[in-house]
Amino acid sequence: MHPKTPTAHVDSFAADHLPALHLWPELIFTQPELEYPARLNCADAFLETIVARGLGDKLAIRSAHTNWTYAQLCGKVNQLARVLSEDMGVVPGNRVLLRGSNTPMMAACIFAVWKVGAIAVPTMPLLRAKELNVIVEKAQIRFALCASALMEELDSAANMSDTLSCIYQFNSDQPGSVEHRMANKD
Repeated sequence: MHPKTPTAHVDSFAADHLPALHLWPELIFTQPELEYPARLNCADAFLETIVARGLGDKLAIRSAHTNWTYAQLCGKVNQLARVLSEDMGVVPGNRVLLRGSNTPMMAACIFAVWKVGAIAVPTMPLLRAKELNVIVEKAQIRFALCASALMEELDSAANMSDTLSCIYQFNSDQPGSVEHRMANKD
C-alpha cells in the first residue's frame, strides 16, 4: 500500500506508523496471477470464495476434538466478525490482540479480525503480563480476544495499560463469552 493509496481503515494508526517511503521494498508484480484488486479482504478470499465455488463441504480445519468444513468455518467467522464489530466496536484499522493456542477457535478469531478489516496481533500463550503490555502499548491495542485458560496474564497486562479496555474470552461457555455472543448472531 502506497501512502497515498486510499484505504478502508477508519483507524489510521498502522498507516501513520509505516516507515518512510524510501525504505520500502520495490513491489513489482509482473505475473498475472499476482495481480490483486486495489482492495482485498483476505478472509473473504479464503473462505467466502471457496464456499461460493461449491466447496463448502470440504474439510478446512481438523483438530483432536473438532472438524470444521469451509462452510462451518465461514459461518463461525461471520458470527465472530459481528461480535467484533457490533458488540466490541472494532472498526477497520483497529489492532486486536489474540491470545490462545493453536485451536480451531483461534483460527476463526484471526479470520474474523481480518473480515472486519482490523489487524490481527496474535501472541504466544507463554507471554507474561509485562511482555503482553509492551505489545499492547507499542501497537496501542484497545481490543483483545483471549482463550479463557490464558486470561490471568492478559488481565494483569490490562491493569498496566492505558489502552487495552475491551477483552472477550473464547473457549468458554460462560455468559458474555465469545461463543455465548456468537450464538445470537446469525
